[in-house]
Amino acid sequence: MFFRSESFLNFPELKQLGTYAFAGMVGLESYNNPSITSVSSNAFQGCTALKRVELNSIEYLYPMFQGCVGLEYVSFGKVTKTSSYEHFSGCVNLNYVSMPLLSDIPNNFFENCTALTISGLNMPTLTRVGERAFQGCTGLNNIPQTLTSITTRSFANCLGLVNLSSDALTTITGSYAFENSVNIRTVNFPACSNYGSYAFKDLQHLNSVNFGSGNYSGYIYINPSAFENCTALTSLDFSNCKVVTLYTRAFADCINLTRFRFGQSKPSINAASFTGVTGCTFVFQKKSHYTSLSATSTSSFRYWIEKGEGMSNTVDWIEEDV
Repeated sequence: MFFRSESFLNFPELKQLGTYAFAGMVGLESYNNPSITSVSSNAFQGCTALKRVELNSIEYLYPMFQGCVGLEYVSFGKVTKTSSYEHFSGCVNLNYVSMPLLSDIPNNFFENCTALTISGLNMPTLTRVGERAFQGCTGLNNIPQTLTSITTRSFANCLGLVNLSSDALTTITGSYAFENSVNIRTVNFPACSNYGSYAFKDLQHLNSVNFGSGNYSGYIYINPSAFENCTALTSLDFSNCKVVTLYTRAFADCINLTRFRFGQSKPSINAASFTGVTGCTFVFQKKSHYTSLSATSTSSFRYWIEKGEGMSNTVDWIEEDV
């Protein structure tokens, strides 16, 4: 049977669609039924001609679009929760999504939805995304502005990302958040207090990062290798932060870094934070913020500067201690 329109499938008394309800109906092009309140997994699996689905009365979303390569438009006006499985992964033509009440999406939710753009994403309450949630979404030019948290590979392989900005984002957890998103030039997350491991590693076009005040206490954490090998970075300024904590290889091999300004209080710096960096001036707020660091421990930044591989770098400070 080859259905071309939802008019063949709309039954006013129908309230639920079971597992594989319309699976394999390769001629089905659209479906809109406001009376449906529940749809089970795989309901539209293999509906390769399906372009538009509107199910604005369901509240819980199961994965139902496996193999729906023609899907372009979905609207789920009441969805507030989803299952923890792939939902739209591989829907390469999906360009409009309306889920205005959904605040959290699970792993791989929009993976490889290459036609999806920020303007086509109507999700005004979205705050958290799971691992690989937008991985491979090459049409995105920024992250959703309501996000407060992203995690492992959430935006990996997003080649359309160039200038990242968000006033809402407060933490990047996990690792490799922007792996292979190689066209990123600028990052402006003034409220972000945690940059996850390998978040921007090897992004060699990244030339500007705006570090704001971090969290409410002014603490900011740069986890291992977060900006390693970002060779276009030349100057970084943490002066709006109170306390800066740098973990191993945080800025390793940033070979063109010439100035690094720490925060307003004594920082915590791993000796390997700047491995491979030469010819850089490290600026502290106060002289004591540097001189109080250990000069004998090989894991100390001061030891690295004065006796270790960092001897080609220099140190300065804004204030002499009274």
